Amino acid sequence: MFFIFVLAIQIIVVYNLFIRDHYPTLIKRRPILILNQSPLFERHFNCPVCGKQFTSMSVRSSAINVAEVESDKHIIYHGPSPLHYIITVCPSCLYAAPYSKFDQPLADHLGHKILAGLKNHKNLPFFGGPRDLKQSLLAFNLSIETARMKNLPASEIAGLILCMAWIARESGHDDIEQRCLNQAMECYIHAYTSETEGKLSDVQLAYIIGDIQRRTGNDQEAVVWLNQALHSKNIKAYPDIEKQARDVWATIRGKV
Repeated sequence: MFFIFVLAIQIIVVYNLFIRDHYPTLIKRRPILILNQSPLFERHFNCPVCGKQFTSMSVRSSAINVAEVESDKHIIYHGPSPLHYIITVCPSCLYAAPYSKFDQPLADHLGHKILAGLKNHKNLPFFGGPRDLKQSLLAFNLSIETARMKNLPASEIAGLILCMAWIARESGHDDIEQRCLNQAMECYIHAYTSETEGKLSDVQLAYIIGDIQRRTGNDQEAVVWLNQALHSKNIKAYPDIEKQARDVWATIRGKV
C-alpha cells in the first residue's frame, strides 16, 4: 500500500498516507485533461474561526500525473502537485487546515485561541490562487501552528511537518528539510510509543521513522526501526512496506 501524500488527505498522511487506499488507479492510469482546461479549480469554504467565505484552488484529478514515489512517501508529479494545495488558508484570520477538514466546526474557546495565536503574522502572500513553493511552505507552516493550538494527535502533526519537509526538498532548502524531518521524526516516535489509536499502524510508523532516521544521518537508529517493521508479526499485511524496508536497509548496508 502506497503512502499517499495526502491527496485525499484523510489527514493523515499524512494522516493515512496511502495512495492505494484512496486513489487505487492514480498511478496506473494516464490523466485525461480537457483541452485548454486549467489544471486548477476553485473550492468554496466557510472559515470556522472568523466566518469568512472564500475560495481556494485545488488540482483537478484529471491533471494529476505521478512521476515517482520516494522512499519516505514523497510523491513527485509531472505537472501541478496536489501537495501544494492541500492546505486551505483563510485570507482573513489565517486559520489553516487540510481542505477536507477545514470546514469542521470548532469550539468557541478554540477559535479565540487560534485568532490570538495567528494575529501577529503580517505581510503574508495571498493563498487562494496558484501557489509557488514559498507559498506552499508558508501554508504548511500556518497549518502546523494551527494543529498544535488544536492539540491534534502527534501522528497528525507529524504528517503535516513531513509534508513541509517534502516541499522544502523540492525548493532546495536543505536546512529547512532537515529541521522538519527531525521534528516529524520526534512526533512519529511519540505517536509510536504513546498513541493507542491512529491512522497509521505500528508497521507503517516504524518504517517511516526508520527512513527519516536514514535521511537525517542516523543510520544505526534507522536500522533499528526498519528491523522493528520487518520483524513485526503484521509485516506480511504490508508487502510493499516490507520490500521498501529491505531496500532502504540495503542502501544503508551499501554505505558501510
